Formats: sequence, structure tokens, C-alpha cells
Amino acid sequence: MEVMGRGLRQIVQETPGYFHLLTKYAGWKLFKKRSPIFGSADIINVCNLHCDHCYWWTNRKESDELTLEQWKKVIDEKFKKQHVFAVTVIGGEPMMRPDVVELFAKEFPKRACVVTNGTFPLPKIKDLYFYWISIDGDKETHNSIRGDDAWEMTRKNVSAGLIESFSEECEECNGRGLIINDVFSNNSIEDNLLESDAVVE
Repeated sequence: MEVMGRGLRQIVQETPGYFHLLTKYAGWKLFKKRSPIFGSADIINVCNLHCDHCYWWTNRKESDELTLEQWKKVIDEKFKKQHVFAVTVIGGEPMMRPDVVELFAKEFPKRACVVTNGTFPLPKIKDLYFYWISIDGDKETHNSIRGDDAWEMTRKNVSAGLIESFSEECEECNGRGLIINDVFSNNSIEDNLLESDAVVE
């Protein structure tokens, strides 16, 4: 039996987490006390793309990066101490720090997802919940916003990830998902409505 990629053993192991979720909900309903349930971690200040709509690369210092050991300390002191249940791992481009992505997947099994532009390979990482990938329409529109060849690289990596996930030989891929997110903007809304599934054809 599995629930959202979790077996009975993992559900039992997560029981303290569910208890904290209930106490946080009760605290909010009864006393209007706010306590974090979800968290996000900006694990890297660098991105390989300079998307037109993105503010990230305009105000970040690429030298300000944490080591793996420092991230473990952040997880313990900021996320786990607050009993955060699920985490979104973002950047910059988080797949430029696969070591940190693997750490979050290990510390939050089936409760960590990665928001990525998809231009780096999407490896099978044990206990990672899913990859979240954004597409800005058809090939021409996507590349005009994100840069030359971005659409091709993302399509290649998404296709490879899907093939691996559904392979009979991939016994550990259960729970590793790929979510394609259509980004609607003034530049892409018509293309998204007409060709939103082009990347996975």
C-alpha cells in the first residue's frame, strides 16, 4: 500500500510530523498562532539562464554560497527545529548543487521538491518527491525568454527523466515525478494555450 509515494513504513516513521501538523493547525484555529508548515531553500545564487522575467540574477552575489555542512546546520536549526514538514528547493538553478538537493531529499524523504529550469539532467535521487519545471510556450517563445537552446535542453532532460521513471528496470523511481508548469505572461499566453504539451510530445 502506498499513499502519495509513501509506504506504510514511511507513514509510520512520519507520524511525529503529522502530529506537529495537527498541533500547528490547532494552534492557528484556536489561538491564531502562526507556525510554518512548508519552507523553501534558495540553495544557490547562480543560474545558467538569465530569463527576462527573473529578478534573481540582478541582485545576487555568486560568491555567497554555503557548504554542504552549513546547509545541514540550516536544516537542523531552521527547518527541523520549527518542525517544517515539506520543503521546496530552489535557486538560482538548484541542479547546479546536486549535493545539496540530495541532502534535502535525504532529510525530508518524499517531502522535498526541486524547482528547476530543466536544462540540467534530472537524475534519479532517492526519496526526492518531484521536479517542478516551467515552460514558457513553444520553442521560439521559450528560447526568446530564457535563452538560446533552453527549450531543447529542457525537452531532452524531461524526456530522459520520463523514460527512466517508467522503465521496468527503475525499481526506485516510484515517487519521483516531473511536473510541467506553464508560465503565462504577456509574451507567452497564446503559445501556452496552443502548445503547452509540446515539450513532452
